[in-house]
Amino acid sequence: MKGLLLYGLLVRCLAVLLSFAGILFGYFIEPVAWQERSLAPMAHHVISGERYDTKMLADALNHANLIISDSCITTGLRSVAFIRLRLVEDAIGEADRRSLDDRLDAFKAAALRSLSCAPADPFLWFALYWVEVTQRGFAPELLVYLQKSYQLGPFEGWIQVKRNRFALAVYDKLPEDLARQVVLEFKTLVNSGFTADAASILVGPGWNIRSKLLAPLDDVKMRYRRELFKEVRRAGYEVAIPGVDTEVRPWN
Repeated sequence: MKGLLLYGLLVRCLAVLLSFAGILFGYFIEPVAWQERSLAPMAHHVISGERYDTKMLADALNHANLIISDSCITTGLRSVAFIRLRLVEDAIGEADRRSLDDRLDAFKAAALRSLSCAPADPFLWFALYWVEVTQRGFAPELLVYLQKSYQLGPFEGWIQVKRNRFALAVYDKLPEDLARQVVLEFKTLVNSGFTADAASILVGPGWNIRSKLLAPLDDVKMRYRRELFKEVRRAGYEVAIPGVDTEVRPWN
């Protein structure tokens, strides 16, 4: 009988503890999870290029205080960094110099916080490089961020499209191994079908080293080499792309 009473008491105590744990979860954990879930879709759309009103982005961040203050909620911290990056881009687009420095500092803090919890994030390493160069100009020590990005995400197309353009802008300042990666990245963009982006890069920051960028394309899929040729010609430039007939034809 005593054993049954003791067992019943233990069961009731366990039920009370579980109930108390549920209350604690609801009070402390669930609000953080809710904030994380609400930010993640917005961050995804932002990084995909969708436009949001600046006030809406700022309001979303104002409600992210639990994510920011909590320890290593990786998805939430990454979302905060993405949204802060968009606010930087908005300030640049609007020539809002008064807000720009504050937004640059806020993004850097958010990116470093996210990277301290999840350091294998190639996009944030690249974004940190870009923001530092934007704020204080190019400096050789900043290349460590760019190198990290290439080491951790050498073949992620959506990152490559953004990264290759900025890496080629400082091509003559890159160490030899990183310069090779940048040329390979351009080839990968073409061979993955990002021909419009590759053409824009080629006639932009890559124009001065176009022979280096075009020479390795001899084993790229022919359909993409032809598409690249057409895109470059559409932009008003003429280049010789390995294996592509440059004769003007009605369908070119």
